Formats: sequence, C-alpha cells, structure tokens
Amino acid sequence: MKQHKHKNNLLDILSHTVIYESANGEKEEMYHLGIIYTVILSNPENLKTDADGEDSQGASWVKLSEFNKEDFSPFASQSIAKHLQKKGRATNNI
Repeated sequence: MKQHKHKNNLLDILSHTVIYESANGEKEEMYHLGIIYTVILSNPENLKTDADGEDSQGASWVKLSEFNKEDFSPFASQSIAKHLQKKGRATNNI
C-alpha cells in the first residue's frame, strides 16, 4: 500500500437538521454533519477535480484572499470564516 505524507488539522465540526417533505408526502428529518479539516498533501496535482455523481462537485484550489461564500457549502463557509478570523484576516466575502 502506497503511503502519502500528509498533515491534517481539525478546524471545525458542525451539524444541522433539515426537515423536508418526502415524495410520499411524509415529513422526513435529515441530520447533516460536517467535519472540516485542513490537509497538506505531498502531491497536490492528484486533487480529484471532477464530480462523483453523489454529493461532491469536485475539488479545486482556492486562495483564501479570493474566498467567496457563494462558492462553498454553508459548513465550509462558516469554518473558513472562523479560521480567517482567528488569523486576523478580513472576512468581507463571508
């Protein structure tokens, strides 16, 4: 098994409950959990950029200075905003 050198750091754990109406008209409750962490990869060119057909639209590299919350999930936006605030950076687009 090939091992990759990496370092990760937990940034945040968030949760949200969504209540919606299913196809048969019943109310359903979905519990969404977001685990947000940083990863430093030794081979960043191997980043999977295409969608998986499920819930990922793929990944891309984004400079934090160009971050816009409209381009990210609410969990990611909240976590990045916290991270930038801890670093003393402006969060105008968040």
